[in-house]
Amino acid sequence: MSKPNLIYHDQQGLQGSFPSRQSVYPIDSAEQVKIPTAITREIQFAILPDGRIVDLVRSIREPSNLEFVVCENGNLRLSSQIELEGAVFVVPKLDPTVVSALRLPSTARTCPGIGELFMLLTNHIDRYVDITTEYNFLVAAFILTTWFADRLSVVPYLSICGPPESGKTTLVRLLDCLCRRAIHAAFITPASIYRLVTQVRPTLLIDETEFGKDLTSRDLQRLLRGGNSQGGRVLCNGKAFENFGPKVIASRIPLDDAALVRRNISIIMGPSSRDLPTLDVDAEQELAGEMQPMLEMFRLLHYERIGASQHPAFLKFPPSLRDNASALAAAMLHNDELQQRLAGALESQTYSMQFDRFGEPEWVVMLGLYRLYHLASGDCYVHTLTNEVNRMLRENGESRLYSPKMVGRILNKSLGFFTRRRGEGYYVEISMAIGRKIHSQAKAMGINRSDIEHSLSVKSGLAGHPCSLCSEFGMMVDHEGGRLSTFDELVVKLRPCPNCGVQTNREQCPGCNTLLEPDPRNPWRS
Repeated sequence: MSKPNLIYHDQQGLQGSFPSRQSVYPIDSAEQVKIPTAITREIQFAILPDGRIVDLVRSIREPSNLEFVVCENGNLRLSSQIELEGAVFVVPKLDPTVVSALRLPSTARTCPGIGELFMLLTNHIDRYVDITTEYNFLVAAFILTTWFADRLSVVPYLSICGPPESGKTTLVRLLDCLCRRAIHAAFITPASIYRLVTQVRPTLLIDETEFGKDLTSRDLQRLLRGGNSQGGRVLCNGKAFENFGPKVIASRIPLDDAALVRRNISIIMGPSSRDLPTLDVDAEQELAGEMQPMLEMFRLLHYERIGASQHPAFLKFPPSLRDNASALAAAMLHNDELQQRLAGALESQTYSMQFDRFGEPEWVVMLGLYRLYHLASGDCYVHTLTNEVNRMLRENGESRLYSPKMVGRILNKSLGFFTRRRGEGYYVEISMAIGRKIHSQAKAMGINRSDIEHSLSVKSGLAGHPCSLCSEFGMMVDHEGGRLSTFDELVVKLRPCPNCGVQTNREQCPGCNTLLEPDPRNPWRS
């Protein structure tokens, strides 16, 4: 028997190729004769060697059952099983309650181009929930990303936060209608996460989530931290389960887990004064019936073209946000206008991530080391760095402070800055090579000069004393990417506003917002 070779995703969440097998059947004879029989394998998605794409849908005839939609050269057919060179592939066996909760199309239907599809999604979102244009666009991008999550190495989560009556649950129910294989859960346990992900690779919609200090909450957060990157496995009862996939987390209180926050695109909601239609059960069925087959066809037609985007507009973001942007842009099919809009919509995420990063010990210690490099002369002692780190933590409302032992451990074990002992203290020797390493790692972690300067100086476009390494590594910028000036450049650049007289180096006066004519003497102004 020949060995079929295909790309598949079976209910163990693994991807690869596999051979046929033979089974031994006893018969009424003096001899035991081996009769070859086809292997039966459960799959939830596959690309066959002949180019056919097989995906899971809900049966039109029996909605409580599952079947396959098979796409071959743009033509579709439905089938309960797929035979390939002696192997038989069948739908996964799921608990009936899971089948009923799982959002699936019953077929695939003609879909519009990427621009029109985005417009349809944003219009549906705007009809039922009151959020900003930027948030609307991010939600639409997330929806499309869920249809290609298995093509990506990283997928972002969507975090929805707001008080009661802000429309959080309505948005989650809307996402249930539009995301791929959505399951809306008011409560979910860690065990159910990896079991569901292994079986059907769903988009998990976790509503009204409030993480506490109990063991279940800690386990759930740990699983969520590792669920946005391909390749991670959860080991349980001697088996390896995959936890990867898009997830939505809706809560009244913002997440306080810094590692989890980095994986999120945050949507903030407030009470609305708009007269919005009700998204009842009938409206959900109508919306899902319209959009799910269309989105399924979009997946089947473009699946093999999808990959993380490397658009240059994303380079200004910190690494984790850059990864999220690349994933959200994957389904935009290289449409430059949509990717530029995505970059603009993600600007607000930069500020919230900067604030949340004070919960990351490595980032805070790196920020403190970078700041002391520019303030102090000579070597950097661990106790001095600890005082600086704790000062920044207090200023940013953090209650937890660090000990010198913890700071020293982070320096040595996490950041790779090895300390030496001198007298009663440990220190990092500041050489030119170490200075370059400090700037290189700070840059890679999304730190720049605006992080260590006073807010009023940054608002005025100033970065204080010059630093050749900051200039070399492109760190003389604010959080919007605008260039900051040094004192040496100030003499040339500073000029009074003709309207209010405020001295400024900006094209727009910070005092009265008057637009100023470009200064021809200014070598830095474009």
